[in-house]
Amino acid sequence: MVFTGAPVAGATDHRLPGASRSRLSPTARTVLLVLLLLIGMADLVVLDAVVLPRTLARKARPAPALSAPIVAVVPAPAPVVLPPPPVPVPQEIPAPVEPVVALPEAVPDLLFWRNAAVLTKNAQSTLENLRTLMIARPELRVLLNGHTDDLGPERVNSLLSLQRARAAQRWLVRHGVDRARIEAESFGASKPLGGVIVPSARRQNRRVEIELH
Repeated sequence: MVFTGAPVAGATDHRLPGASRSRLSPTARTVLLVLLLLIGMADLVVLDAVVLPRTLARKARPAPALSAPIVAVVPAPAPVVLPPPPVPVPQEIPAPVEPVVALPEAVPDLLFWRNAAVLTKNAQSTLENLRTLMIARPELRVLLNGHTDDLGPERVNSLLSLQRARAAQRWLVRHGVDRARIEAESFGASKPLGGVIVPSARRQNRRVEIELH
């Protein structure tokens, strides 16, 4: 085929003014366009067959595992060892101090019936108080002085007054007072109350006087 370069009747010339006429014929241009289309299709095939699968495979790869966080291990503080509590020292508890029993200003006399050495209830009550005092005050000693009235022989009165003092002594010993702390003496009718024999005072003279020292 010979291309003369003559314009085809009825064809419109779309060239720009001043541009030179193309040397390719319409058939050549058609062939060239087909080649370009084929090259483009080949690129698409290569893209679909090679590039796209690689791209998808790269995207499908699992993300790299994150490394475990670094945990700083802080050593536990050393246990605090407390000193042992002090051992309590037993303290001696002083014995309670018992109050000192005061001595009475006077101890009542022990009175007796006439010609008798038997202790009456009042005499025993007085001796009970005396016993309590002597147990509370172990340093005390007691002197029992026996007396009679002025009736009767002197020898009988001396013996009777001693019996009265010893009756009181025996009662105290039976109730817990040491015998060594008790003395008994006899005066008969030689020491009447007030130093004068008075008939109205005979009952008070039949007595045992109590002295503490």
